This record gives sequence, structure tokens and C-alpha cells, in this order.
Amino acid sequence: MTPHTALRPALALLLVSAAAAAQPEPEGQQPPAVDSAGDDAPVAPPPAAEPAPAAAAATPVFGFDATAYPPAAVSDRGAEPKPPREKPPVPRWQVFAGMRGAFVDDGGYNLFSERDFAGQGSLWGARTVYHSGDVSIAGALAFDASAHDSTIRGERTSLALYRLTLGPEVRLHFAPELYVYARPSAGVLRSVATLDESTTGSSLHSNGWLVAIDAFAGVAADVLDLSGERGELRFWVAAEGGYGWTSATDLRFLPDEDDASAPNRVAALDLGSLAQRGPGFRLAIGASF
Repeated sequence: MTPHTALRPALALLLVSAAAAAQPEPEGQQPPAVDSAGDDAPVAPPPAAEPAPAAAAATPVFGFDATAYPPAAVSDRGAEPKPPREKPPVPRWQVFAGMRGAFVDDGGYNLFSERDFAGQGSLWGARTVYHSGDVSIAGALAFDASAHDSTIRGERTSLALYRLTLGPEVRLHFAPELYVYARPSAGVLRSVATLDESTTGSSLHSNGWLVAIDAFAGVAADVLDLSGERGELRFWVAAEGGYGWTSATDLRFLPDEDDASAPNRVAALDLGSLAQRGPGFRLAIGASF
């Protein structure tokens, strides 16, 4: 055997040992502990690291859990309640509709009615123009209309009356819902009287413009309040009494100028005079805005 042949096994063992020493140890592994005697001895593995405590669960912002929204937070988020709307101390604009009754003790009125009572439809409106404390003043415009009919000596008669008056209304307010008032007013009265002649088939007329003066006092009460954010809307009832006066008109009946069927008259048919005077009253319902 040659010397080179004898060295081959030793050289191979040296290469294998060098390759093994060159390999890196796996991470996380510690070399085995060696006791003082040099022998390999098993050593207990290091204690495992305690797991980190889980993060506290965040309180949900939205959910059905009642505790997620404290009562105070809920109330803070809600809209602030609006204060109740203050009722105005006096009404601004008012309109009324109702009935006017008048007791007329006049002979001329008996030609058109069998009773001394005259019922009329009534409308009036008012606008407050002055207010101080419990007193206010309004301007009031009233319109009354009526129609009456009867017969005289077998002939049909009719009477239409249209009254328009204007005046101040002085009010004393006990509360925003209640006041008393006095209203003097003056204006005109249009009287249209008609007599139908059955023999000729024609109609005779007696028309006139008269002076009208009224003096009424009453009370008004707020019975329903529907006011809102858009403005005032209140409903009222009113009752008043007083006296109505008019100048007198002559009941001189003549045919229309264009009535060819009417007989030629030398003089008008005179049936006296008419004066719409007497005590009266009004009952009405209205609204303010």
C-alpha cells in the first residue's frame, strides 16, 4: 500500500467534520447545556412567554346596547323644544259674518212686511290702528243687506236695502281672548222699493239714497286658536246691540222710463214715506289673522 492510499480515509473524515461544523444552527435553538463534568445533560426549556393581554373591546359607537348611549347624551343630541307661541294682546285684522236684526216701527215699512222686524245679512271687517295697554282702536267697515216683500190691496210689493257704514271701534281688552267694544259709524243706505201693478203688468219703482247712522256696543270672545309658526289664525264670536237711524225717503212710485207697457201718469203714486229707524242687534262669527 502506498502512503497516498493510507491517507485517503483520514482526509475524507476531516472534510466531513469541517462541513458539519460549517452548517448554521437553527434559530431559537440553544446548544445543549454541558454540566461541569463535560457530559451532555438535559436542561428544562425556558418558560414560554406569557401572551399579551387582549386589548379592551372598544365601546361600539352604533349599536343596540342601551349602555352605548347614556340618557344625557341622547337628550343632548335632540332638538331643543321651542317655547309656546305668545298670543298677541290684540287682534290685527278681523272679518265677521252674521245677521243683523232691526225693529222698525214705521208705517211705511208696513207696505213691505207684515212684521215690525227686519232681518239682514251682515258683513264687517276691522283693522287695529292703535293699541296702548288694555285699550285699542280699530277702523271698521260694515255692509248690511236685506230683501222684504208683501202685498197691498192685492198688489205685490218688495223692498231691498243696502247699508254701508264706516267708523272707529273702541275696545277694552280684559284678556287676549276677550274684549268689549263700542262702534259709532255713519254711511249711506240704498233703498229700492218696487210695486207690481197687476192690471197693466208693469212695475213701479221708488229708489233713493239715504243717510245712515249706527251706534252699537258688544262683546267678542276668542273660541278657537289655530295660530302657528306662519302667523295668527283665531276664530271669534261676537254679539252686539244698538240703534240704527236713517233719513226718510218718500215712497213715490213711478214706472221705468223705458217701460212701454206702463200707463202714462200725470203724477207719481204716493204711498207716504219710509224711515228705517229702530233698535237692533248683530250676531256673528269671525276670524282674526
